[in-house]
Amino acid sequence: MAPHLLASISFHGFGHIGQSAPVINALARRIPNLRVTLQCGAPLAVLRGHFHCAFTHLQETMDLGVVNQGALRVLRDDTARLYADFHADWDARLAGATSQLRALQPDVVFADVPYLSLAAAAQANITSVALCSLNWAEIYKFYCAARPEAQRILAHMHSGHAAAKVFLRPEPSLPMPDLSNTQTIGPLARVGHERRAELRQILGVSPATRLVVIALGGIKTAVTLDTWPRAAGLRWLAQADWNIQHPDALAWDKLGWNFIDVLRSADAFITKPGYCSFTEAACNGVPVLYVTYEDWPEQAGLTAWLPQHVPCAAISASQFTRGEFMDTLNQLMSTPRPVPPLAASGVEEAVDNIEPYLRT
Repeated sequence: MAPHLLASISFHGFGHIGQSAPVINALARRIPNLRVTLQCGAPLAVLRGHFHCAFTHLQETMDLGVVNQGALRVLRDDTARLYADFHADWDARLAGATSQLRALQPDVVFADVPYLSLAAAAQANITSVALCSLNWAEIYKFYCAARPEAQRILAHMHSGHAAAKVFLRPEPSLPMPDLSNTQTIGPLARVGHERRAELRQILGVSPATRLVVIALGGIKTAVTLDTWPRAAGLRWLAQADWNIQHPDALAWDKLGWNFIDVLRSADAFITKPGYCSFTEAACNGVPVLYVTYEDWPEQAGLTAWLPQHVPCAAISASQFTRGEFMDTLNQLMSTPRPVPPLAASGVEEAVDNIEPYLRT
């Protein structure tokens, strides 16, 4: 009988999908008859752009993330209210998730990193493996620890995270001092194909044109480049639904290409601090200009890690909005890149940890 992996994945931006997809793709190559169920609130089209194995999709949201106002601001009070409502009927919610797992009968539950799924797996006596650069207890604690309901909610969250057979922490990860089941692995990232000449030909620009990808991690954000300056021999690549009117902007997602191949073939990447944005840039050798958050607990660790692996620099949100960064961007693009780029070594390390539970 084919082994069955249920992967329960957070849909708070694209980061958790981006961490999980290379691991599950590699696991499916290692176990060709693996049956994969993806439990994730993301649309099917988004998942198909990341997961290259056959899978069944359960479009369900098993955790909350945080409430954002655009990509660069977390709304603390709205986040606290969301968690208070979610945990008000925790016992019934856990019972429902446990019943569903018993009906699905997976051999292993993989979570990145819904703690409800991990807690339900423990109730159903199903082996679970967590993988993530953060856990939602640490994020919730950062924003909401002073709330009167926080200790009860944190106890629920901790019980799920702690129930995993192992919690794989890819480099670079948020510290998780409250967990005793963690194991550090190397970075996770998709690695693209170098298609520089082909990309410029398809876009109808000269072979010498510099291409700068702009992406803010999949969280809906109002973005305009209208005030950005024009620069000879440079084009901005943004997603089509931003409706960018800048004369030098092009829509990368109208090409039919995978994002990671576009990134690998670009000259620079403008983004915000986020796990996959940073590791994918580092593992594809692309310089990064990043827009700092108001407050995000992962930011300090990520921004300390990135300069070790690829040229990078920080700008403020106001500099991003006004396009006041061209000197910094040009300097980044002229800085030699590490050759070869950083290896995404955590992918095979994660597979080595998960595979034995699917072969027993």
